[in-house]
Amino acid sequence: MCNEFFSKAKAIFVQDDTKEFVVSCGYRADFNADKNNADVKVKITGRSFYRLYINGEIVMHGPARTAKGYLRVDEIDIGKYVRSGNNAVAIEQISYGKPFGGYSNDITLEDGVIIFEIFGADGSTLAFSSENTPCIMLKNRHKKTDRKSHCREVCEVWDVDENYFEWRCGEVFSDFNSSTEIAADFKLLPREMLYPDMKYVQDANLAEFGTFNYEREYELRFHERVAEDYYKTLDGHLLKDLGSICEHAGDIKLDYIQNGVSLNVKENAYLMYDFRESHVGFVGLTVKTDKDIRIDIVATELMDTDGTNFLDFNTGTRLYIKAGEYSFVHFEPALARYIRLYITGEANVSITNLNILTYSYPDLREGYFMCSDDDVNRLYNAARKTLILNTLDIFMDCPDRERGGWLCDSFWTARAAALMLGDTKVEKAFIENFLLTDASLYKYGFFPSVYPNSSPGYPCDEISTWSFWLLAEIAEYVKRSGDFELVKKHKARIDAFIDGALTLKGESGLLENLPIVFIDWSQSNNPANTRPISVPANALFAYALREYAAVMGDTVRAEIAEAMTAVLKEAVSVCNEKDRLPDSLTYADGKFTDNGVYSEAAHFTTLWSELMGTGVCGELRSRTNTVKLNVIDKMGPAPKYRAHPNIGKSGLFIGDCVRFDMLVKLGRIETMFDELKAIFYPQLQEGPGTLWENEVIEATSRCHGFNAHVGVHLTRDILGLNPVDEVNKTLVITPHPANLRWARGVEKTKAGCISVSFVSVNGRFELKAVVPSCYKCSVELPPYIAGLSEDNIKIDVRYV
Repeated sequence: MCNEFFSKAKAIFVQDDTKEFVVSCGYRADFNADKNNADVKVKITGRSFYRLYINGEIVMHGPARTAKGYLRVDEIDIGKYVRSGNNAVAIEQISYGKPFGGYSNDITLEDGVIIFEIFGADGSTLAFSSENTPCIMLKNRHKKTDRKSHCREVCEVWDVDENYFEWRCGEVFSDFNSSTEIAADFKLLPREMLYPDMKYVQDANLAEFGTFNYEREYELRFHERVAEDYYKTLDGHLLKDLGSICEHAGDIKLDYIQNGVSLNVKENAYLMYDFRESHVGFVGLTVKTDKDIRIDIVATELMDTDGTNFLDFNTGTRLYIKAGEYSFVHFEPALARYIRLYITGEANVSITNLNILTYSYPDLREGYFMCSDDDVNRLYNAARKTLILNTLDIFMDCPDRERGGWLCDSFWTARAAALMLGDTKVEKAFIENFLLTDASLYKYGFFPSVYPNSSPGYPCDEISTWSFWLLAEIAEYVKRSGDFELVKKHKARIDAFIDGALTLKGESGLLENLPIVFIDWSQSNNPANTRPISVPANALFAYALREYAAVMGDTVRAEIAEAMTAVLKEAVSVCNEKDRLPDSLTYADGKFTDNGVYSEAAHFTTLWSELMGTGVCGELRSRTNTVKLNVIDKMGPAPKYRAHPNIGKSGLFIGDCVRFDMLVKLGRIETMFDELKAIFYPQLQEGPGTLWENEVIEATSRCHGFNAHVGVHLTRDILGLNPVDEVNKTLVITPHPANLRWARGVEKTKAGCISVSFVSVNGRFELKAVVPSCYKCSVELPPYIAGLSEDNIKIDVRYV
């Protein structure tokens, strides 16, 4: 496979037949090295996932997920792991067939493959994948187990004995066979984003222990009921067992020992640990037992309201452990603050070295915000934590339940990554994954709603509005990165989407009967609210098209967007005189009719899309102004006045998130700031220190990527440190102290870092900024600051 990545490596797999439900396998690629091993590196990629061990130590877990028919190649410096003499290189791999009807939000479920090549300091090949590579089917992992969640694959059930780890660094033994060379049905891409942060966290605290019994009634979850016949054939039902557990005080003698605890288990015992904050990674522990036992590991980010386990989806791993001493590490990542160990058997047991090997994007601290209110600082840190845990090779909506790369979520997460981490590499790869999709496989050329993923049956309906959000994100990506080349390279794919969407224009001049419209997790998604003409969906499409056309200099697309905006603006002004905006319209006999359904989220999206302009200005009694004021004061999570009872409430996903940014566009920064605190402060009291998918206490994801955008509001809207426009080389600083005495922060740019700080006390305002000289910087002060006397305002901007 001679190309820019490999010189000798071939595409291989453990076997020809990849149709099995789960294939768990391993490869060995030992090599000899001398003392000069500092520059040894490996290039490796595969499907679905691989783990690389050097001399028994975990070095990497990958690859970076990408589009169907493509593989991203990892290039890893392994010099520090290499020793003089023989080096045992082991690659563990999991490949999934088409479980559960071939649906996954996490991966594309393509057939298994592995490619690797190890290069010496002089560029010579030390080992490479070929039909001669020793491989082994790993029988320790059970194949037919509970599904991990409604959109991920099977959970982990292991037989832990000497064979569990011996194959990785021992002699290549008789159970190994030769690998099978397979056809290369893919193209190779570089991994341009940073490699995951893989560090051992070992500061768990034992919080509780006792005994347990299986006492509760258990009902199959919705994704289990869909595949009920499959669940009847399982060898044990891990989730059913975990869901029926009741914990008790019991006759358990436990003592602390070095790095852990020892206990005598008479039948069932449990241990509950707290890592004090959430981590994404691989849970590991060392177990020593004098008899065979079973341990169920439950890793969760949250607990139920009464402090017991929260098991809305399968967070369990089961270990059947032989007498002896073993170290175990999860193969697939989990999100965990709390770890519960449920031990079944009768034995003397010690548990030591409980840890999490982290697996998330490195936080290089290249971007920061802090202020005089430490509760606000806690909120910023939660947003930053949420961002890190949901960022890896793609932007994930949540790092455990789905791990899916959803559009719309990514629009907000990408902003946060650029401003808080100084990074657009993940966004580039994320967008590229979608642009590499085949437009002919999707109705109207739309993009998949979540990717990489696997869904049964094409062409299929996708969420229309999610594709609209992607077009808006592409426009913003070009501005913040200056990367025109990615868009130009995939212009045909973008055109296929735009042209496909425009085929849905009816006689009204607007998009009609869009396949699936998602405005918000509320009644705004009901058919009556979205058909036949969705006002917010049309506003969003016109906005995204206009922004894309502007940044790419496409006057034809710009004219189309402006014409649609004019039609929609006229339609909502003519057919409604109730000082609110309709969710949907009907067009017949040359006239628009208000369908009489209204929701907060539709208002937020329509106004965010600038259908009625920005700011609150113009004639005080104008209808446009009145609508905006009603949306500001009578809607949202903490309204000043009650809204009309026929207007459906919005949720945090995604309506209120849009609302916060809408308020910024309308110039109501202080209102936005108050609402952030109203929604998110209670979340910070509930444990994981991250921000949730929705605000209800029963939330199944308390770490959801889009809410990292809270950090953007604090940095951009309160401090005033806006993202630079890399296309026009401009920066606008727009501070809004909002009763903070001071705030400061830093942003990384291509030309160097920017520093902004302000002090606002006793009627005095001072702002300092240090800006790279290649950017043209302006400062815009809010009226309550600009209105101070000239002597009380000091602006100090220095160019370097």
